Amino acid sequence: MQVAVKAQDGSSFFVEIATKTTKDLFTNISSYMQLQISEFEEKHKLVHQGRLLNLNNPLPPSFVDGSSVVLLNRRKFQPLVYEDDPEPIEKQIESRMKQYALPPTEIPLDPEYVNLLMDMGFSEGRVRKALILCASDTEAALNWLLSNANDPTADEPLTQQQLREIVKRQQAFKPDPKIAQNLIEMGFAREEVEQALRVTHNSFEGACAWLTGERDIAGYREVADEAQGIAQVISDPRILAIMREIGENPQALQQYLNDPEFGPVLVEIIRRVRGQNP
Repeated sequence: MQVAVKAQDGSSFFVEIATKTTKDLFTNISSYMQLQISEFEEKHKLVHQGRLLNLNNPLPPSFVDGSSVVLLNRRKFQPLVYEDDPEPIEKQIESRMKQYALPPTEIPLDPEYVNLLMDMGFSEGRVRKALILCASDTEAALNWLLSNANDPTADEPLTQQQLREIVKRQQAFKPDPKIAQNLIEMGFAREEVEQALRVTHNSFEGACAWLTGERDIAGYREVADEAQGIAQVISDPRILAIMREIGENPQALQQYLNDPEFGPVLVEIIRRVRGQNP
């Protein structure tokens, strides 16, 4: 008679027993594990169809060729199950797993962002998934939604494991202090700077483009002319090169402010960002 033995770690093996007896079953399993039967009894328990098997009792009538038993470690098993416990082992394990399981991971989203993208015709499930994957950056989320419009898996919600990994990455993220300080000195709020650096993975140019674009909700319905003007200036490769240098070396800002060609451009960018009058 062949019996499948399933261990707690997910592994399994088969043993052959010559007679349908509990003693033969225990003897063959302990031999396979290279243990004396007394040592095996001290360390392990066997369960068949939710009930404990006892060396001194016969095998149940349901035990036939091809049956399986669960091999449990006695130390882990003892607090959960007792031989006279009427509740099957599977239900006890399930209830304990629920008791000690991690609370569900939820990532809060701005309702305005959700409604904005839903107003464009996307389902709520896709919108929430896109915003979570894109760190609540509505522009990046919109690009994701458009890129995955024909992907049937886009409707599948993120698993708890995926959500925990996203939260872990967000918590582990640290904005580059040098770049962050330079952007703050240009007039951006610290919270917005950190969000921009998170979305763009600490890219100075990317953060500038993110920050000078229209971030508020109305901006996605009608982009302000002023924000467009700043974005067009920053798209100039010479300005990008200068801003990259400033990001790496903030002291260079004063040098470029004194430059007759680029100084007025940088002053105008800073003025518009800060919302000051000329």
